[in-house]
Amino acid sequence: MRNELVHAEPTTVITSPELAEASPQEFEKKLAKKFPPSGLFKRSGNAYFPDKSLGHGCAEWNVKTALAFADDFFGRIGLPRPLEAYRGRLGTR
Repeated sequence: MRNELVHAEPTTVITSPELAEASPQEFEKKLAKKFPPSGLFKRSGNAYFPDKSLGHGCAEWNVKTALAFADDFFGRIGLPRPLEAYRGRLGTR
């Protein structure tokens, strides 16, 4: 997700809601399965990414994914998890 936001390449985007549903971008298809859309744009004709994807569900998924990655990484190299002391403060609710 970070790379898509920071290193975005220009692409053709279909803005018609009817057509957009018929041919979603590959990245959007993968992302839409990970978390619910933002409530602010749920019923709009806006593209899923970035408008419908950037909301609480996205933030929560990113925090959980980053923590799981860090836990796995430090577990594999045999070091204590440095984020353990902060885990309670890293939620999104």
